[in-house]
Amino acid sequence: MAPIAATVAAHLPAAHVHATDIDEHALVHARRNVGDDRVYRGDGLAGVPTDLRGAITVLAAVPPYVPAGALALLPHEAAEHEPRRALLAGADGLDEVRRLIVDAHAWLAPGGHLAIEMNTTQADVIAAEAGENHTVARFADADGQTAVLRLTCTGG
Repeated sequence: MAPIAATVAAHLPAAHVHATDIDEHALVHARRNVGDDRVYRGDGLAGVPTDLRGAITVLAAVPPYVPAGALALLPHEAAEHEPRRALLAGADGLDEVRRLIVDAHAWLAPGGHLAIEMNTTQADVIAAEAGENHTVARFADADGQTAVLRLTCTGG
């Protein structure tokens, strides 16, 4: 959360960047990089001020996407130091991604985009699920394991 917000704020100074996270430790960094008045604590979009509903042009997220049974496969730095709620998201790791896709509809401006980072295999699943009501663009990272999906609502 904080790295995305900080990068956008640094490269697009005219952008109105807001950041949210459930973890207070992550918010400390976001406040330093984005500013106190645009950083909120909450689960998903729950901490975002309601006056932003329907007004967000781009919503970028790195929600938890590790399947519950895959914790042992993570690098030890992540498994030992990251809060479990920042990593694990149900049996297939997509519980939080699916929730975000549903919740984003109320927050995005018409024509707004939702960009979500996840594992490439999971991106295939979400692209297929979201394809009925969204246009989907996929961007793969050079690591071959990470992808970002850009979803734009077309209905539903």
